[in-house]
Amino acid sequence: MGICGSKKRPPPIIVNIHHNSTNHVIRNQNKPIKLKDSILQARNKKNLSQVQLAKKLNVKPQKIQEYESGKTIPSQVTISKLENILGVKLQDLYKTKLREDIKQARENMFMTQTQLAKKLKVKVQIIKDYENGKTIPKQNMISQLEKTLLLKLH
Repeated sequence: MGICGSKKRPPPIIVNIHHNSTNHVIRNQNKPIKLKDSILQARNKKNLSQVQLAKKLNVKPQKIQEYESGKTIPSQVTISKLENILGVKLQDLYKTKLREDIKQARENMFMTQTQLAKKLKVKVQIIKDYENGKTIPKQNMISQLEKTLLLKLH
């Protein structure tokens, strides 16, 4: 609690969700939270160096370093190739992070699912589906979630 018992608002959570099937990389100023970690963990689990993974992916080793540092985000096509090489579903891990961040941001704002649904003018089941991973919000809903929850989803 802040001065005079007022509640401080938590800082916004930044999650980047970008996919582009025509380019190998999407440049982004904000760093993605989960995808970069997922790539690093999966590569380490397979006991591959960045150089070895780069060869398998047919890219320069610097590109793997950029993915793992969050400097660049791989395209949907590249994510699929990484999943095949690493034997994991990076997309599932990514979706899980989105779902967790929506729920965490809602809770940080001291809102129930019902209250959030009311603010967004949607049925509470839609919020439940987002938070349990049954559905992923479309772009217009992502914009509404960002404004309502002080959450940044790219």
